Amino acid sequence: MLAQKKAEAAAMKDANKLQNNKREMVKNMTLILSDSFQHAHADLLPSLKERFRELHGTILFDRQLLRDHHTIQWKMRSNKRYNAETRNWVPCEEHEVLQSTALLYITGANLVHLVRTKMLVQTVKDFRNVCGSQSSHRQTFIMVERLERERQRNDVHQALASLNITCHTHHVFVESVQEAVERLYNITADIGIKPYKLIERSHLPFCADFKQIESGKTYKETWNRMLRQIPGVTFSGAQGILEQYPTTSSLFRKYAENPAAGELLLQDCMVRERADGVQNARRLNKALSTRVHTVMCGQDELEVVARGT
Repeated sequence: MLAQKKAEAAAMKDANKLQNNKREMVKNMTLILSDSFQHAHADLLPSLKERFRELHGTILFDRQLLRDHHTIQWKMRSNKRYNAETRNWVPCEEHEVLQSTALLYITGANLVHLVRTKMLVQTVKDFRNVCGSQSSHRQTFIMVERLERERQRNDVHQALASLNITCHTHHVFVESVQEAVERLYNITADIGIKPYKLIERSHLPFCADFKQIESGKTYKETWNRMLRQIPGVTFSGAQGILEQYPTTSSLFRKYAENPAAGELLLQDCMVRERADGVQNARRLNKALSTRVHTVMCGQDELEVVARGT
């Protein structure tokens, strides 16, 4: 009995080791490529297999989820489950879980064709449907290989900005096999470490939530409160943004018109008061404009919005 208790205690201790090295998480991950990769992207496979072999990850091939397109999904292997009530990991039988992230791998030429024929949105919606990714909690990545001509690049970026608003997609551009391998590794590692990132606070169970955000009673008030969740944006700063962009859709449309200028879009919005209410007219500035753009249009869900916050 004593030996059993010691073994259980040791298993609990091992299950609750703090994980902060995403490279180590790849060994628990399985990358599921559609069969089409073995023919259309044979040049990618040797480097990808070698990278995952080094990290003890697994690569499998499965049926093509979407006709004429190359798709990627992930599974995670685990021998523990998280108990939200006790805020710790509990050992259990080893199992695999299909992750809520899926990726559509498209060549630049194919993407240009989808934009020209106005089939991009429908293709992505079909992909999300077949993956069961309609929920906003699920992630859909689009990896674009070798997008070349500048004029086409601008047209595609505008279409992708609109797609991001419509379907909440994340976009990755790669110019070489090695870059594609590195980005697939990073996405895989981020998925592997994500459960630990989401529950970092659970290692401090004595820390209660200290701030409750009330919802707005009107659209304007709600939009103001949403903007104030961005570090550094005060009530007056949010009001300055609202004066020029009174709705979320008006701001997103402006971002979509010229994605390259998005970071500087809000820098001249007027801020009429300091955080303490003292009158002090100034402009929002480049740093806060960039921060709002990062939150609204960023592609990396793990990106740090403001360091030290």
